[in-house]
Amino acid sequence: MSERSAEGPAVQVRARRGWSRSSPRPYRGGAPHALLAVPGVLFFVFFAVAPMVLAVYLSFTKWNGLGDPKPVGLANWDKLLHDDRLTQSSPSPCC
Repeated sequence: MSERSAEGPAVQVRARRGWSRSSPRPYRGGAPHALLAVPGVLFFVFFAVAPMVLAVYLSFTKWNGLGDPKPVGLANWDKLLHDDRLTQSSPSPCC
């Protein structure tokens, strides 16, 4: 910023302390930046994390989609791992 004086050429005027329009505002901390992430985090939790947790929970139950799920422990996983169709359908890693 310069001003012309009556005596002669332009004189430099010192800027006030703090920030000016030409420089970015200094970071002062606080929560506004974190608040901007809240909608994205909630979307991720409701549409990614919650369905995965529910799928793991339901893998330990017997449920036909109606009524209440009945816990069966590791029976579903045991049935899956001893099923012959699983080994036929999965590709062989060595061939």
